[in-house]
Amino acid sequence: MAWAPENSNVPPTQNVSNEGDTFCTVAAATTRLENREMLKADDLTIMIPYGSDSETRVNNFAKCLTNLIWNTNANISIYWSETKEGISRFVGNHPHATEALTKFFSKNSSTGFLRDVSKEMIEVQLLSDPGKTITKTAFEVMADVAVYKPLDNFKLPNSVTYGDLLAKANGRVNSSTSPVRLTALCDAVEKQLSERLTLYVELREEAQPFHRMKYLNKMLSAAKTEFVCNHDADVMIPPSGFSDSISRLRNYPAIDVVYPYSATANAQVKFFHGTGTDARAIKSALTGDFTPIVCGGNQYLADSMYGLAFFARTSSYKRAFGENENFVSWGPEDVERYYRFCKMGLRVSRIVDGYVVHLEHERGVDSGKPNPHLNNNNLLWKELQSLDPTQLVTYYRDLEYPSLYGFGG
Repeated sequence: MAWAPENSNVPPTQNVSNEGDTFCTVAAATTRLENREMLKADDLTIMIPYGSDSETRVNNFAKCLTNLIWNTNANISIYWSETKEGISRFVGNHPHATEALTKFFSKNSSTGFLRDVSKEMIEVQLLSDPGKTITKTAFEVMADVAVYKPLDNFKLPNSVTYGDLLAKANGRVNSSTSPVRLTALCDAVEKQLSERLTLYVELREEAQPFHRMKYLNKMLSAAKTEFVCNHDADVMIPPSGFSDSISRLRNYPAIDVVYPYSATANAQVKFFHGTGTDARAIKSALTGDFTPIVCGGNQYLADSMYGLAFFARTSSYKRAFGENENFVSWGPEDVERYYRFCKMGLRVSRIVDGYVVHLEHERGVDSGKPNPHLNNNNLLWKELQSLDPTQLVTYYRDLEYPSLYGFGG
């Protein structure tokens, strides 16, 4: 403890309230976003397959997206594949919003061909006046749910929520068509999304699997940047991980793939969702300082070898056949990809002191051992390990999807 002479009459550690801390953090983050104080990475496309299989998944995706908006100016490509139940979870179980978004997905589905719908209009019912509707772009709806709603409930220790503090603030949006929010924040977030977001949607039946590998291939086929990042929707990469990874690809043309974390027992920070912990993750995203996540408790360290996220030279990723679409949902697809990259001669690097944050969630049929396709996935992995490099290339060339996307070189 700090030393002071005995019987000292020292005032308390502070003599003002912390009530405004939350608001000040968001205000500073708004200025940072307005000034574009972020990693310059417009030669990178971050590809995220997403589906709302639980409320925790929605919360985690919000933190993931907030981190990307604030800490890099990379292009963001999202393949949003939902069931009607998942859409309901995403909009907080509001019946009208569920119906409107379901119609939007059905009308604009990228099942057959890719269609960027980020600037398409969606009819939205006003919560303040349920009899009235307005139209918003898809990226504005994404901002409402994945950025503004979490910030409304953002609360630092000994403070009050950002939403409550806004009632006392100047320069805010406050009309019959919008909740109370800082105009500057809304303008800055929506400018970023309008410039950087590409959004594809697909409506699935309840029994259909979340075919992550197919969604990634579609996004990869459409990527126009020199580099891409395969990025899970429940992951947060610290700014140093982005900077180190993209710098390695830019400065060493012989390197094809970079994992932003080490192959050690401490490379993955498993972080758990909760009322007290969410604020720490949001603050880390808004500031780029991951100290609140790493040092605040409610997390533990684990290894991470092949999944969660990696960066790649777009041409190399395509040359190595992208993602194997015969793997359906969860299984050994991540290790197979790494194995294939190495066997086909790609040069794979790691950030040896890097780490990645995994926002923990429930394990559903598409993200764990309940996956009904898991046995077939494991059998396929075993088969592919028996092939020599020439046989492996032949196997991939004979599949349907590489010719569809122009993969394989």
